[in-house]
Parts: sequence; C-alpha cells; structure tokens
Amino acid sequence: MINDNCACNGVNETSEIFSCYCSDGSVLAGRCQWFPNNCYQLRGHGINKSGIYIIQTPRQLPIEVYCDMDTDNGGWTVFQRRLNEDFDFKRDWAGYESGFGKLNADFWLGNEKLYHMTESKLYMLRIDMETNDKRKLVTTYDNFKIGQASENYRLKSLGTYSGTEELPYAMTCHENMSFSTYDRDNDRAATRNCADVTSSGWWFNGGPGDTSCYGNKCKEVNLNGQYHSQYIGSAIVWTDNIRISFSEMKIRPYQDQNLT
Repeated sequence: MINDNCACNGVNETSEIFSCYCSDGSVLAGRCQWFPNNCYQLRGHGINKSGIYIIQTPRQLPIEVYCDMDTDNGGWTVFQRRLNEDFDFKRDWAGYESGFGKLNADFWLGNEKLYHMTESKLYMLRIDMETNDKRKLVTTYDNFKIGQASENYRLKSLGTYSGTEELPYAMTCHENMSFSTYDRDNDRAATRNCADVTSSGWWFNGGPGDTSCYGNKCKEVNLNGQYHSQYIGSAIVWTDNIRISFSEMKIRPYQDQNLT
C-alpha cells in the first residue's frame, strides 16, 4: 500500500494500524509503503484468499509470510508446515533462527520473526494435524509467546488449551523450555542433546522429575521430527501414541478471534 503523506524516521516507523517502510531510509521519502503487521490485518481489509503476502512486524523490515484465510474465519500467519516426507527439518541454530523451506510447501518461518510477531500483542496458536491413519486433529492455545534470542527463543507461554479431546496438555511439557538444535543444546537433559537425538529443532525438555513430560523425556510433542522414523523418539509425534503425517502451526491476534 502506498501513502503519499507517509513520513519515516530512519528505516521504519510504526503507525496505529500498519508499519511504514521507506526503501531509501530517508526521513521524508515522499512515497512510503505501508504493510500489515500480521495476516489478520489483511483479512480485516477484505483480503480473503490464502497465499503469500508481505507483512512488517515491529522493528523489522518487511517479510513474506503465508496467510491462511480459510481456516476458522482466516487471518492466520503460518510459521510451520510439514507435508513432504523428503524435506528434512534437521537444521542448525542459524537455520531455525532465520527460517528455511518454501512458504507454499514445507517450511519453518524463523524464530527471530516469530519472536517479533508475538512480543507486541497477545496471540493464539492453532495447530492443524493429520495422523498417519488419516485422522484430522486440531489444538489451540490462547496466549502463545516466545522469547528473544538472548533467551534462546524460550516458549514463554501457551495459555489455555482447547481442541480435540485426545490432545490436551501434551504441549505443557514444552512450556518455558528454550529452543534447541543439534549444535545448540539448551534442553534440561544432563547426559544428552535432545535435538541431536531426535534430528530436529524444538522446545525440548528432558529434565528429571518433570511430571508434564512423564519423567525425563525429551518431549511429548515434536512436529519437527523425522518422517517414518522407526525410532519413536525422533518421529513426528503428538505424544508417543499419535504419529503425525501433516502439521501446520499458525498464529492470530487473540482478541480478534471472532472475526466474521
């Protein structure tokens, strides 16, 4: 969107609704582009087709994201998708930090982007899944937030759960856990790197005596695991009993969830 009267201070300036980006970095660039802060704002302005759009989170340059405009009234910013068994989610810290994959296929948007999105307001998290035996599962949490890089992108909050009855509480194993990758071990396990064992990046636990993880397990949930792994510990799972063939993780401002 173009605004002839936009005045930018340096690279960008936040308005009440959209963010302002001046490509030349000048204070008065004359013509500046205004981008939505999330997919919900696009939905609120009449854009109702799912696809790739440009948004601008606070204190960041514009980025491309995939917007789900179909599920539950739309407005969801997708940050993870698994559907291709040949695409590997075993990536290093830098990969998970900046993101990888293709937005219209398998991808991880990036922890740094996810932090900037969730720091500014209350977001709800929705996870759509399909099991290996073709059951469709849904889980939502009403207060999803992760920390910044200095906090190892800790999963600071999930909020209250709702969704498929067989799924409750599994993600609580991972609440308050730092993100780990095979080259950055931030889990609570004393003798192993959970990310290395599972060939993935996630908010692993592994701490002794944590009842939410039933002992010292690395995880109850890992949607970034390996397809068709013979070892349940490295598979894509929601608890050890539910193997996942498709997953999509997405966020939307919580106070706006009743959009029609």
